[in-house]
Amino acid sequence: MQMKGKKVESVKNNNKKRVINKKAIIGLIVILGILLLTFTFTKQFVESSGSTAKQNEETNAETRATS
Repeated sequence: MQMKGKKVESVKNNNKKRVINKKAIIGLIVILGILLLTFTFTKQFVESSGSTAKQNEETNAETRATS
């Protein structure tokens, strides 16, 4: 009778480990998603600010040429 009790406990422990693993996997996916979003937004922001800097340089060059 004791063996059955130990088996039930081991099954419960395995289920707890699986739940923890599922939570960890979900957490990692969420963290990776947030990092991916922040990376894409910062990349777009840097590209847009870079294009405005180029436009400013072009307008400065045009104003120098006219003056």
